[in-house]
Amino acid sequence: MILIVNMMLPVSMALDMNQPYIVLEGTEEIQVMRAGEEGTFKLTLKNETYNTALYMDVELSGEHPFRTDLNNLTQYVPSVEVKKSVKLEFDVEVSPTAQSKLYEFDLVLNYVNAFGTVYKQTRKVYVKIENNTVGPILGAYTTVGPEYVFKPGNSDAIGIKLVNSGTMVAKDIILKISGFGVNNLMLDKDVDTKKVVMIGKESSEFVYFNVVCAPKAKTGIYPYKVEAKYIDEFGGTYEKEFEIYMSVEGNDTSGAELAIKNIKVPEVIVPNEPFEVSCELVNEGDILLEKAEASIEYPSEFTSKSTSKKVVKNLKPGATSIVTFNLMAKSDTKSDSYSGYISVKYIADGDTEDNAQTIQDYVGLIVDGSSGTSKPKLIIENYEYGGEHVLAGEPYNLKLFIKNTSTASDTKNIKVTLSSEENVFTPVDSSSSFFIPKIAAGEIYEHNIQLKTKIDASVKIYPLTIKMVYEDGKGNAYDAQEKPFEESEALSVAVAQPVRLETAELIVPFENYVGQPFYIEQEFYNMGKATMYNTMVKLEGPESSSSSYFVGNFEAGRSEYYSAEAFANEEGTFEGKLVYTFEDALGNVSTHEEPFNYTVVAAPAFDEFGNMDFNMNEEFPMEEPQSGLPVTKIVIGVVALVVVVGVFIIRKRRKKRKLKMELEALDE
Repeated sequence: MILIVNMMLPVSMALDMNQPYIVLEGTEEIQVMRAGEEGTFKLTLKNETYNTALYMDVELSGEHPFRTDLNNLTQYVPSVEVKKSVKLEFDVEVSPTAQSKLYEFDLVLNYVNAFGTVYKQTRKVYVKIENNTVGPILGAYTTVGPEYVFKPGNSDAIGIKLVNSGTMVAKDIILKISGFGVNNLMLDKDVDTKKVVMIGKESSEFVYFNVVCAPKAKTGIYPYKVEAKYIDEFGGTYEKEFEIYMSVEGNDTSGAELAIKNIKVPEVIVPNEPFEVSCELVNEGDILLEKAEASIEYPSEFTSKSTSKKVVKNLKPGATSIVTFNLMAKSDTKSDSYSGYISVKYIADGDTEDNAQTIQDYVGLIVDGSSGTSKPKLIIENYEYGGEHVLAGEPYNLKLFIKNTSTASDTKNIKVTLSSEENVFTPVDSSSSFFIPKIAAGEIYEHNIQLKTKIDASVKIYPLTIKMVYEDGKGNAYDAQEKPFEESEALSVAVAQPVRLETAELIVPFENYVGQPFYIEQEFYNMGKATMYNTMVKLEGPESSSSSYFVGNFEAGRSEYYSAEAFANEEGTFEGKLVYTFEDALGNVSTHEEPFNYTVVAAPAFDEFGNMDFNMNEEFPMEEPQSGLPVTKIVIGVVALVVVVGVFIIRKRRKKRKLKMELEALDE
């Protein structure tokens, strides 16, 4: 819903008594929309004065969250009548980059009064945006080289794996590497800047730089800086820097060779949950290593849960030792890609500290600050209620698909409560709440509940609120910021009133004459509780100059009368029908047919003396009466009189019925 601020002018300022004063109707409940999703922004205008507002242009303006490149944020309203309301709906798409906050922006109204005077009013409207999207997050996840060690004169490549752990696409990525020198590695017929067109969400891409180890390279671990510049799919810009380390075995080596292998770290790290980083130290040289001292460096967003230094002694050639570090991301750590490093300082047997060598390798730490104990999130991913609408007074089955969006934490002891405006939806044979024991991480839970719609519900779309209160997998009901684990979703359910058309007996003359008009008539009624829209009656079969009758909006409890003048041009018995078409408030079209038969005979023939010709055999001539009027003329006169009186009575009855309906319409 929409929070509306209407500012009433003081009496001293309301100088123009001809100005239509337009306000916004609404409730104090703010409409909630999601970033990146389509929806309908609704509002209602009301004319508070006795001056009609004409030719109104309505525009959403200011700092709103809607996409202007896709949405039409203006509407035209022909008029807002005196003391009347007009409902407006803007079909919008919220920008994926919109922030999670309450947006305040302007509704600008430009219109004229009946005298052509131009006015402009501005109203404040509000919408709350929820944004669960995460921008593209690039991290240098790992590096590759010839067994992680470069030797003088050897050519190879540095491979950098770029990982996008965000939920948006990274585009136009410019990657630059620096730190080369004559004492370590140099570019080998290659450039220091590479371009990647795109990395999809939660995807990765390798970039390679051809290098050669300098002939006079010295043994050691050398840092190289990697700079990444990129944009998201909506033009937002990002910059990140990383450091990678390469091992060089120069000509000054003592023969000792140690490698860091099989670094293991969780794919996703959850704040406040301890995790392990482990690796293998492998003696790949041909001499005994007296001591290898391993340590881990990590960003300030992390803390160590054990000693950050591990010592391995007397590592034999070809032997492997596993070292493990215990870390934890702090509770307020944001979703991002972080860099850590494992460094190992080692000494060969019989050597001194002055000849100690150091190797180092990168550790990628990807944090999901929106999952786990920080706050597992439940959403209504989808729902079904058996069609496009439900009928007032009828039960229906609502199927909910509830998803735990967390990738690391379960949810349990979930209480789901349903509520609706004016209690328009009530559960059948159950309470308005139900209990779910558990929804595992990433799982979708399906639940069916039978509801019944209030019998006198209006024809419109009603919100159905789903409130979910729950605990995480460890029984916590609050996150680290003491916010309860609680989510609410607003579903939309369209309600329709059943339409019911009833008809009286169809009036069709028993016998009709070729070339003579006759009338087909029927009275019909709206016996339902809702208005029938675009109601039309159409005559099919006999020829008619008024075969269609457009009723328009046919309100509940009203009756109407259809009458059409028809003609027949040939003898026989024929079929016809009256076809009724109408729509309900949701636009669903219904059809009702009334079939009938009608008979057409030849019109009576007359001789040259005005007598009816009965085509009798000449052997039995009809005797003329001796005096007075001819019998045939008397018969003709009586028939003509009956026809005239019948037509007069029918037309008078039709005229009286039509006048009655027009008076009823004026009363309404």
